[in-house]
Amino acid sequence: MDLRGHYKPFNQNTFDKNDTKAKNAALGVLNLTEPFWYVNPDQYGPDLTDGFEFIEVEVKYHWTGSIFQFDTLHLPERKKKWRHLPIEYWILNREATHALVVDASNVKDEYLRDVPNWRFPNGGEYFFKVPSGDCRLIQLKR
Repeated sequence: MDLRGHYKPFNQNTFDKNDTKAKNAALGVLNLTEPFWYVNPDQYGPDLTDGFEFIEVEVKYHWTGSIFQFDTLHLPERKKKWRHLPIEYWILNREATHALVVDASNVKDEYLRDVPNWRFPNGGEYFFKVPSGDCRLIQLKR
């Protein structure tokens, strides 16, 4: 896999704070109608699976509340390693009450952009800037 950008280093604190919260929120809504979803035993694979399809979850701290107020969803370039799988990316708000869902077919190379941010203010971290219209909003908790 050819990656272009810099990547934030793994942060165990952030992982511990968000991983279980995001997985449980997604499983909570999935298992209402499709009770075959579970945490993927492959710790290096996508987060959730039903044995055939996959879901990768991530919490975005800049998104709070039920309305996704941005024109684009920023999906880290490193997530492209799973585009060949039947996968959806679920980006959860800070409270883990809502998710913006994007199918791998909408994670297109033409959306890849260098996005300066607080970690890399001069640029160098690449994200897929997926138009929010290519995503669907779902409620996880009431």
